[in-house]
Amino acid sequence: VESSKSAGMASPQVAFDAATAVPAGEAASAVAADLQYTSAMKKMHWATGLAIVTCFGTVTAAHYTSKKERKPNLMFIHKSTGVLVLCLTTARLALRFRSRLPPDLPGGYKLEHFLANIGHVGMYALSFALPMSGIAMGILGGKGVPFFGIAQIPGLPTPKPKLAKKAFGTHKALGNVFEFMTLSHVGAVGFHLARGQRIMRRMNPFARPAGN
Repeated sequence: VESSKSAGMASPQVAFDAATAVPAGEAASAVAADLQYTSAMKKMHWATGLAIVTCFGTVTAAHYTSKKERKPNLMFIHKSTGVLVLCLTTARLALRFRSRLPPDLPGGYKLEHFLANIGHVGMYALSFALPMSGIAMGILGGKGVPFFGIAQIPGLPTPKPKLAKKAFGTHKALGNVFEFMTLSHVGAVGFHLARGQRIMRRMNPFARPAGN
C-alpha cells in the first residue's frame, strides 16, 4: 500500500521541475534563435552580398555588351559598388567582433566546420583585397575611382601605367577566385538544405533574431 502511495505522488523536486519546464515548442524556438546571427549581422550580410553580386553583374555586362556607350555607365556602377563593398566589409567585420556569434550548425564532421570557417575567412579577405586592388588600379592609372557621383578618389597626377597594369592583373585574378568562392558559398548552402539543415534561418532577416 505504501509503495502504491509513493508511485502516485511526485517528489517535491520532480514537481518543481515539471512546473518550471519549458514547453517543447518554446525550447525549439529558443534553440533556433540561438543558432541565428544578430539582426544587424543579417542585414550587413545581405547588403554586402547584394553589392558583391552587383559588382560581378556589371563588370560581366560591360565585358559582353555590344553597345559601347553602355560600358562606361556599367563600369561606373562597378567601380562605385566596389568601393561600397570595401566600406560595408569594414563595417561588417567591426560588427562581427562586437556581436554574439551563433555556434556551428549541429551535426556534420569537424572537417566540414573547419572548411566552412576557412571559406568565411577567405570571403572576408577577398572582400577587402579585390576592391583595394581595383582602387589601386584607378589611382595608379591616374583616373581615380568614382563613388556614385558623391565623391571621387583622385588618381595620381603622374600616372604609373606599369604599376596600374600589375594592379589590373591582380584585380582580375582575385576576381576569378572570388567568383569561385562565391559559387562555393552558395553551393554549401544548397548542401546544407539538401541535408535537411535550416541554414537559411541563420541569416534570414525576417526570422526572430538572437539579439542585437
